[in-house]
Amino acid sequence: MSQIIVLRGNSASGKTSLARALKASHPQTTFLIAQDTIKRELLLEHEGPHSLTPKLIVTLMDWALDHQLDIILERILRTEHYRAVYNFLDSVTVPVHYFYLNLDFDTGLQRNNLKPTPFSEIQLKKWWCHNGDPLKHAEIIIPTQLSLPERLKVIQQRCYYER
Repeated sequence: MSQIIVLRGNSASGKTSLARALKASHPQTTFLIAQDTIKRELLLEHEGPHSLTPKLIVTLMDWALDHQLDIILERILRTEHYRAVYNFLDSVTVPVHYFYLNLDFDTGLQRNNLKPTPFSEIQLKKWWCHNGDPLKHAEIIIPTQLSLPERLKVIQQRCYYER
């Protein structure tokens, strides 16, 4: 049976690195959906009420489930812009696991500045959710102080070893 793993967190919290590591550990059975890839590279658009990104994410998740793949969905995924995605997640019959990578702003800013193309501090402040973007579903909080292998182990134990 397929499952969906949702990795959320603020910018620079390690979502993309964790999603890629998880995909690499299960390469034949997982489908990675990265919000930024869809939004910035495929659709070349900004978030907003008429964005096509949520609709494409739902279409890709539906396709992956039709092919019995596990889904890794990563990004900030603010509820105000991604209601269609959350409605889809609420409607599926497969397990959905929610993980939140908790990171404070100052550490996020430091990590952001190490990126090849960092965002401005003003941009980060605009996007930042200081207490996360609350969901109606329980999320497992993953401290970003854990190493990448430790964070990967948390998800694998919850999603793969407890199956």
